[in-house]
Amino acid sequence: MDSDCCSAACGNGTCAGGCNTLTNSASVVSWGTTDYAFDTPAGGTISNGTYYLESVTKYTDYPGGAVPSEQLTMTVTDGTMTVVQNEPNEGSYSGNETVTLSYTISGTTIIFTPTCQGASGVIPAFLEGATLGGTAPNYTYTASYTAYAGDELAVYGSVSEEPLLFELTLQ
Repeated sequence: MDSDCCSAACGNGTCAGGCNTLTNSASVVSWGTTDYAFDTPAGGTISNGTYYLESVTKYTDYPGGAVPSEQLTMTVTDGTMTVVQNEPNEGSYSGNETVTLSYTISGTTIIFTPTCQGASGVIPAFLEGATLGGTAPNYTYTASYTAYAGDELAVYGSVSEEPLLFELTLQ
């Protein structure tokens, strides 16, 4: 790992190698769909620890073609998230990709700032549909969230105006 590249001083935060050495121990989950409205985001305290992606749910049916799948392991430590993810049927994003983010919380909103995005510049799957802010190379991603009893994290977003829900469970 190129430690110089993965610091804020790197400029764009894109590394030639990985951003962290986290092992992707989560199971692969396929996206599901629902006709029911998602709960209203409630905010809360995000506990430090290791989380596995447990489900991805899209409101309405997924269009034809392969149903996306995700495998994501994340550690949370005092305002920093390290992520390793695999998107098995996403072509160029297949294989483990790493990213490191800092985050801040305001009410039911969580603001993510990538500090290292690996060789491909990938963002965590749970930021798909988050609101993009800032300017290149200093983007931020804003999403709504709920932390349930300190052991589950739900991140809400949308793709093509369709709501998405990513649920991660503390191990």
